[in-house]
Amino acid sequence: MNDKYKQDKKTGKFVPTGAPVMAEKPVGIRLPIEIDAAIRRMPDRAEFLRQVITQAVLEREQQQDMSA
Repeated sequence: MNDKYKQDKKTGKFVPTGAPVMAEKPVGIRLPIEIDAAIRRMPDRAEFLRQVITQAVLEREQQQDMSA
């Protein structure tokens, strides 16, 4: 394995170096039918969802910090 990946000691899986540590339990939500269908058509849906959720959380935290 090259330097771009390291083995996770807990799971034994190889993950990209610098990748964030993932929570053990996934977050599950129900979505409107049309949105669910669009997301399920995406080949990279897990990464897409991680990115948009992370961005939304960071923006919300920044707004809360500014209003505090």
